[in-house]
This record gives sequence, C-alpha cells and structure tokens, in this order.
Amino acid sequence: MIETMKLVLDTFGSMVFVPIMLFIVALILKTPVKKAFMSALLAGVGLCGFSMLTGGYSTYLANVISTLVSDTGINMSAMDLGWQSTATIAYSTTVGMLFIGIGLLLQFVLFFIKWTPVFMPSDLWNNYSFIIWGSLIYVATGSTFLAMGCMIVRSLFRKSLDF
Repeated sequence: MIETMKLVLDTFGSMVFVPIMLFIVALILKTPVKKAFMSALLAGVGLCGFSMLTGGYSTYLANVISTLVSDTGINMSAMDLGWQSTATIAYSTTVGMLFIGIGLLLQFVLFFIKWTPVFMPSDLWNNYSFIIWGSLIYVATGSTFLAMGCMIVRSLFRKSLDF
C-alpha cells in the first residue's frame, strides 16, 4: 500500500497531488465545483512558485554568501532559506504526503469529538512545521511508524492549544 502511494506521489509530485486533495476536500465540504477547482489550481500554482523561487535563488544566495564570507571574514556554517524551503521539503517527502490524508482524518475526528471547536482543512498548510520533523525522523530511522507517530503527537499537542 505504501509503495503504491509512493509511486503515485513520485509520479505526480506535490504540485499536482496537493491541489487534487484540496479539490476533493472542498467538494466534500460542499464548495461549488468552480470555486473548488480554482482554489486547487491556485494552490498548485503557489506550490510551483515556491519551488521556482527556492530553487532559483538558492544558487545566487550561495554565491552572495560566499563573497560576503570571503570579503568580511565572517564564517557561518548555515544559510536560512526561510519557511518556503521547509514547506517544500516537508510536502515533497513520502511520509509528508501520507500525513496530509492522515492529518485531514485526524482533524475530522478531533472536530467531531469536540477536541477543537473549528475544523480547518486548510490548516494542513501550516502543518509543514511538524511534517518536516516527521520527514527528518523518517530519513534518519527509515521508520514510517515513528515518523507518523511524531507528526500525530505534534498535531494533537497543537490542537490542544487551539482553545
């Protein structure tokens, strides 16, 4: 099952899969088809734009930083590319994409058991901040179970603070 899902995600990528998921969720929530389609399409364009920006500017930024280091003598070992890069990485991993479905199901359950007073399917966009941790755990350990557990616990913790 996971291998099939990985094949589908690798074939289409996050720029296609995320808008499809958003379209399906919007239809489930009885959004008019045209509005659901346009919203999903704009989300896909946004993801494409993030990828283009982070991919296109990282080379130039690396050159600027190298020049800055050589001219000033500053020696820093890391470069912060911002949340866009983190979100792109988080949603481009297999466990990150799997968590979109699991996270959505979890949000439905938490809403229906009144753990949280608001159901926000668009909140999945904000989940990149802990999906990245699950993705890193998956890369480090190879354990889908451990990575999903991390993301679910983090999601539950965050939802407990929503009141």
